[in-house]
Amino acid sequence: MVLKQLIKSYIFFFVIVTFVKIKSSHCHIYSYQPGDIQIIGVFPNTLHYNSTLNQCYEFNLVNVKLTQAMIYAIDILINANQNLLPGIKVGWTLIDSCSSREMAMKLVLVFLDIVAKFRWNYISIIVAGSNFAENYKKIVSKLLFNNEICIGYTGIINDNYTQSNLKEIVLKLKYLTRSNVIILAGGEALIYPFLRKVESEGLVGKTWIGSYDLLSSARINALNPSVIGGALGMDIMDGSLQDFQSYLDELDFCNNIKNPWFIAAWSEKLQSLGNNTESIMASCIINNNLKRYFSESFYSMHDSAAYVMDAALALAYALHSKLGCNSTHCSPVDNLASHYDRLKLNEYLSKVTFKGISNDDFHFRADGTNHLLYNIINLQVPAKSIGKGPIKHVKVGYWDEDYGLIINKTKIKWNSGIVPVARCSDDCQPGTYRYYNSLDKKSLKCCWLCTKCYFHSITNSTNQSNCTKCEPFTAPNENKTKCIGYEIINISFRDKYFIIACCLWFIFLINSIFIWVVVIIKRNTPVIKGSNFTLINILMGYNAMSLPASIMFLCDSTVFNCTFRLLLTANSQTGVAVTVICKTIQVAAIFRNGFRQRSLYKKLSKTRNQVIVLIVTMTITNAIIVGLIVYQPLKIIKYENDKQQLVKSCEVFSFPAFTAAVVLWTTAVTVGLVFAFRIRSLPDNYNDARYILIASILYAFLALTVTPVMYFFHGQLRSILSCLMMIFYGFVTQFCYFLPKMYIIIRQPHLNTQYEAAASIAKFTFAKVDKQTKYPNQMPSRNNGSTAISAI
Repeated sequence: MVLKQLIKSYIFFFVIVTFVKIKSSHCHIYSYQPGDIQIIGVFPNTLHYNSTLNQCYEFNLVNVKLTQAMIYAIDILINANQNLLPGIKVGWTLIDSCSSREMAMKLVLVFLDIVAKFRWNYISIIVAGSNFAENYKKIVSKLLFNNEICIGYTGIINDNYTQSNLKEIVLKLKYLTRSNVIILAGGEALIYPFLRKVESEGLVGKTWIGSYDLLSSARINALNPSVIGGALGMDIMDGSLQDFQSYLDELDFCNNIKNPWFIAAWSEKLQSLGNNTESIMASCIINNNLKRYFSESFYSMHDSAAYVMDAALALAYALHSKLGCNSTHCSPVDNLASHYDRLKLNEYLSKVTFKGISNDDFHFRADGTNHLLYNIINLQVPAKSIGKGPIKHVKVGYWDEDYGLIINKTKIKWNSGIVPVARCSDDCQPGTYRYYNSLDKKSLKCCWLCTKCYFHSITNSTNQSNCTKCEPFTAPNENKTKCIGYEIINISFRDKYFIIACCLWFIFLINSIFIWVVVIIKRNTPVIKGSNFTLINILMGYNAMSLPASIMFLCDSTVFNCTFRLLLTANSQTGVAVTVICKTIQVAAIFRNGFRQRSLYKKLSKTRNQVIVLIVTMTITNAIIVGLIVYQPLKIIKYENDKQQLVKSCEVFSFPAFTAAVVLWTTAVTVGLVFAFRIRSLPDNYNDARYILIASILYAFLALTVTPVMYFFHGQLRSILSCLMMIFYGFVTQFCYFLPKMYIIIRQPHLNTQYEAAASIAKFTFAKVDKQTKYPNQMPSRNNGSTAISAI
């Protein structure tokens, strides 16, 4: 904000309207032109003031030219324009502030945008002139630092410079190989000898950025193209100052007495050259030989002159509106005599709009500033130019205060053929981060070391200040640019365990289909009828669930998969165990062995009641498991193995549904084992008594084995063991219950007849069942035998 106010104050040069006569000035030189309205301008035309002699000295020709611009604007652009303020003559009072105020710094904003456009962050600055060097350096350095642009070197060219001073600056620039963009600030009188020293020292490959009045200097343009080629400068609108340039060229010692500083500056210069000042001035003529002394300060174009003229024009147009002027008449100037009317003029000034010198659409914003617009000029060496050929000034873009920098990069011809390097450090690529030591970070924000990210962290964009730590169960890729999830350990299709499991699944599936088909076909034979066709189908259905349950153990461990496999396993194992209990009760009731003859057992021997018991038992089992799952859903635990692989496993320690399933299954297996033991001596060809006991023992063994496996193993090993145990559980049922039947049906069909069944039962003794019989080895009565046979 401070910089912006400096810019605006410089643009308008304290232009005011007054009716009060100027009584005094520090400087004995001032310019007064009478008129109906007085415009006062204060210009720093001299650099120093001697209070003893009450005299200003050492003329600043650039500011003298700006004073001339004010005179030109009032004389030519306002008073000579009869349509602007008809009948009113505008006069002026121009005084010298005798101060060494700061240079115009409005171009700093443009410099900043150009530097940012090409991602330069390490530039150098050459400031010419003792009077403003420190202020310029302080303000510009702060502005650049706030935008993370570092100054590699700041060279100050004093007014009393020596060649050794210039050489020292050039040598320092030569050794700054990463700071190849240099901003030039100051007057041409000091910048030109510096660039001459650059040329003589052979410093090439640098890109200079400066105001257009510097880079348009004829002397500077005559330098070696390898020195100034590719430079960038700022200029106001094309051709807007051509009339003013012609006006300056026509000035002489006689027609410009309105500007006393012009006369005084020439007098001082002629005296320093040892010329006869009076005779030369009396001739009025300023020949080209003389003009060359002031060619780069007074006779060259300076864009600030446009703002001086626009300031005067803005006031004239505001008066035009306030006084109600038309093309022939204006209200009396006396209408502005009151303080109120002069304040009212500010309202018109804020609304004024016209085609200005610096802008086609000159107007003030709400904050009192006007709209700045610059052309961006590139100094280019023609392709066919040899040696010190002419430099071309090519417009490559523009800078708009509202919209920023608009530039066509393809039009720019750089000194070295490529975009110059002006970065203290290279960009830190993804996978690295900026590292500063404590001193550099405070003084040079743009200088750093690119350091590879530390363990288990990444960066995924350029120039990051810190690395981001990877989330758990992820690890950086080789370049440390991305966090990649750990490889999840799953059973591969080519894994030997998977191949073994597939073979077992296939055998189990073929066995199940084969057994089921045979059972259906032979359902009316004694072997099938003796085992209860309905219970056989229920048993085979629950046993068939072993296959999908086994497959699910090799699937990815997700909440859904783990929950689904628990339900399949619980239904398969508990369903088989409860079905076996029902078969045991039925066999015991038929042969009246092992259980007391109660009405309950007689009822349970009926198939319909057994099915009801199965349905009720399994419904309760599933309700308990599902309820516990809803109460406390299953969780997936993840952990990292020593190979940085992700292992996922179902959490069973704190999962009540799993505990309930194990308890229900173990209880059913235990009850089945007890019942099977009591009926172990019954005829085995038809009622599975012996094989029920063997199966129950194997179920109990699996129950004692599976539970520790689920609790104490994790990951892939648990999945493999659980998969194999589940399919073995299915094989136990097939081999113990159905293999003997298949053997009789296929290999010994002569035993699968009603006659052989009756004979087998007739030979069986029921001594252990009826302990009150007098003859332990007595054969069953006809009635008992008939009951057993009919059950078969």
